[in-house]
Amino acid sequence: MSIVVDITEISAIVTAAGVLIGVVYYVLEMRHQSKVRETDVIVRMNPSFSVSLIEWQQAAFKVANLQFKDYDDFVQKYGSLATETPTIMAIHTIGNYYEGIGYLLKRKLVGIDYVWNCYGEAVIQLWERLRPVVEGFRKQYNMPTVWRPVEYLYNEMKRKQQLQQKGVKSGWHSNCFYSHCFCRCVSSSYLLHSSDSTPDQNKTDRPFGKIVFDDDD
Repeated sequence: MSIVVDITEISAIVTAAGVLIGVVYYVLEMRHQSKVRETDVIVRMNPSFSVSLIEWQQAAFKVANLQFKDYDDFVQKYGSLATETPTIMAIHTIGNYYEGIGYLLKRKLVGIDYVWNCYGEAVIQLWERLRPVVEGFRKQYNMPTVWRPVEYLYNEMKRKQQLQQKGVKSGWHSNCFYSHCFCRCVSSSYLLHSSDSTPDQNKTDRPFGKIVFDDDD
């Protein structure tokens, strides 16, 4: 028995398959563009993504050299987190940057392996060092969401660290301060310009925005 292939039917099937592939591609591309736009908005709202590497290093050294016993001792030596001293501004420079990274991670706009490799243990050390200060400030001023994205980032990095300690590897990881600063510089450059084909290199008037998580988000 011979089988007669209907060219018209084959053509219809191929056409339908092509339309389906086109629709799937369009949906995936729209999702990608939506993530790019969302990332761009978050980055432009956070001025700490725009600071120079030198400014970042200066702020990081100030934070690394903090010496205090508890929240009261910190306030006595450096003032409240609501003041505008150079040390407090350095803390906010580092904290605001990590807030942005934390929010990007929560929204799945950046991969956790990349964040861990660049910032993992630095984030852990920062939060464990400043936790008494942040928690004291939250309690004193009744502001429970202050640095919440940083705390979220810390929790995620802590989980990743525990996986590392159990032998689950996820690429290279460096604790070196200068490697961390390099990652910070490269990350900021990428985040600022990945969704802008003609970025304004001299733009410094980015609006400040405090990133806060919604409980239901």
